[in-house]
Amino acid sequence: MRDLEVRGTRAQVDALVDHMTQAAKAPWARSAEGEANIGDDSYRVFSREADGSLPALGVALHLEPEGIQIVNIVPRDVGNLSTGVYNAALQEFLEQLVQPAAAALSLSVVTSLPRTSLAAEVGPEIARLLVQFSGAANQSSGSSHPADFKRWAAFLVAVHRRGKRLDTDLLYATLREQEWPKEKASELVSEFEFARELLSIADDVH
Repeated sequence: MRDLEVRGTRAQVDALVDHMTQAAKAPWARSAEGEANIGDDSYRVFSREADGSLPALGVALHLEPEGIQIVNIVPRDVGNLSTGVYNAALQEFLEQLVQPAAAALSLSVVTSLPRTSLAAEVGPEIARLLVQFSGAANQSSGSSHPADFKRWAAFLVAVHRRGKRLDTDLLYATLREQEWPKEKASELVSEFEFARELLSIADDVH
């Protein structure tokens, strides 16, 4: 799971949080309740309401000597978040709240973005299968159309046969680069995680 940190003095961080609080709009908001539940003045909490792309969740940030960093993203209505959903929530929080505020205050944002390409991880032929799927798919329906599902399944099976675990953060970033909307990219990552576990179980059965 990815990390995120904004570096600055305490005064700068306070200004950053104030900017984020004022700029937050649905489904995001500052959560006074979340901060009261933690009961520690060194934490700041933002909440997100559920919609078609992400579940209801809270983002906890901790004040550090040289900045502020995300320490957890916690679901409110489900047991836990998959890596793909966690990273999708972090990416949205980064894009909608953190980056605009940090840019306005000239603060440095540090995030653990993928440092490699999908082709480097699983090979150019498998990467090409994902490009074929993304290029032909109806991005409003994801993998639900039979022809799109066939191309998506070819990618899933090829990754499984490659025998190397593909990082879901890298897959999400690659899908976003291929112009998938955030919510659809998150859905596809969840489908990938399910298929990975299913295929592994099928191998064990046989």
